[in-house]
Amino acid sequence: FYSTASELENALNGVYHSLTVDGTFGRNLVIELANETDELFYKRTTLTVNPMLFNYDASNTVIAASWRALFDGVNRANYLLANIDKPVMDEKARKVIKGEALFLRSFLYFQLVSYWGDVPLMLTPTVDGNNVNVPRTPSAQIYAQILKDLTEAKDLVNPITAYTNNGKVSKTAVQAMLARVCLKMAGYPLKNTSKYVEARAWADSVITSGLHSLNPDYKQIFINHSADKYDLKECIWEIEFFGNNTGSVLLGARFSNQLAIRNTNADAGYGYAILGATPTLFNLYKQGDTRRDWNIATYGFVSNNSTDTVAKTDIYSRDAGKWRRQYETVRPLDVNWSSTNLPVLRYADVLLMFAEADNEIEGRPS
Repeated sequence: FYSTASELENALNGVYHSLTVDGTFGRNLVIELANETDELFYKRTTLTVNPMLFNYDASNTVIAASWRALFDGVNRANYLLANIDKPVMDEKARKVIKGEALFLRSFLYFQLVSYWGDVPLMLTPTVDGNNVNVPRTPSAQIYAQILKDLTEAKDLVNPITAYTNNGKVSKTAVQAMLARVCLKMAGYPLKNTSKYVEARAWADSVITSGLHSLNPDYKQIFINHSADKYDLKECIWEIEFFGNNTGSVLLGARFSNQLAIRNTNADAGYGYAILGATPTLFNLYKQGDTRRDWNIATYGFVSNNSTDTVAKTDIYSRDAGKWRRQYETVRPLDVNWSSTNLPVLRYADVLLMFAEADNEIEGRPS
């Protein structure tokens, strides 16, 4: 394998695929491991042991699945990078593949270090099961490698103008991720405040590129994700999902169904509504902020198996509404899977990162 340009592309697709499984962004890193805050609460009674309930240990299957999936992605990237020079091919295409692989490895390690702190740093492929006791590497070294990979990737990948979708890593995606990583390094636990300057500079490089802008219709951003429409101005990088997991191509996501408005009706779209907003989150929105009533739906269904809706006003009875199943284009709607894409980097994120870094540097709002 890795002997032709096509095989390198296939290997790269395999690295991207590691972001779509249940252990990563198909479910766990969007739901179970992303919502241990005072802004959300678990609305069901099915689970009793789960990170969302603050009741788990290292043997928890969610934790194990995410650890395994993230390192599987790292290993796929390592295999690709170890064989990147093997085939005879166009050198520009080779550089692009290498850049994307470096970005993806750094992104996977960013998840690992964010959740677990010191983790094993492995930059070569795992070729057998003999070397299983790899020591943990200090977080500072992990972050240094992340920055090294991202900085190299920046000059290798294509600009977003080379694509008609934002599922591929582009130069502004790398710059935006550099801003995010530097901002994280400036805060807990490293508290390397010198990184605020770098975070601002990287965010500014995206802003001054002129390639991105805000979508004036907030709700349309998320309708696009469900309807398989691309907005390359607002959304810089998305994790792509496809279909409803029927047939031979199994690339659907579970996060959108889990966060959908509660319903068991096939036509309206099955929704588990496992998370709800707390008053803490609800009250963060100022009066008149239209984002609130899109993110926290103002309606539910008359019954759990209905297409008819009813208004909801009580905070605790309202469900998450960011991604709504009626906008999905893949039919029939599946109980567990959808093709809704997950935004990782939006232009709005870049503006907020710039503002935060600038505020820390200047000591005042910009």
